[in-house]
Amino acid sequence: MTGFYAGYFAGGAGNGLAMFVIADGKISGADMAGVSFDGAFGEDEEGKLTGTVSVQVPPGVTVVQGVTAPAQGLTYEVPFVFPMKQRALSRASDAAGER
Repeated sequence: MTGFYAGYFAGGAGNGLAMFVIADGKISGADMAGVSFDGAFGEDEEGKLTGTVSVQVPPGVTVVQGVTAPAQGLTYEVPFVFPMKQRALSRASDAAGER
């Protein structure tokens, strides 16, 4: 999971691209408009990756959802859950000695 990732966003106000670094249970990133992303994640008992990312939007920047940040900027949280089926299947195979 550790590495550099690109995220593509689409919404009513347009499209966006952000770059992310994921390492050691942390996520950090930014887009070309100066929006920054910081968060953390972990694996739950079902093997899903769960976490929250804090999004900090600079003053005057319009995000793809169509909201323009006020003079003090805008911060909001985005919770996420990513199913990791392949990872769970790999672990089951390892445990059964099938690899």
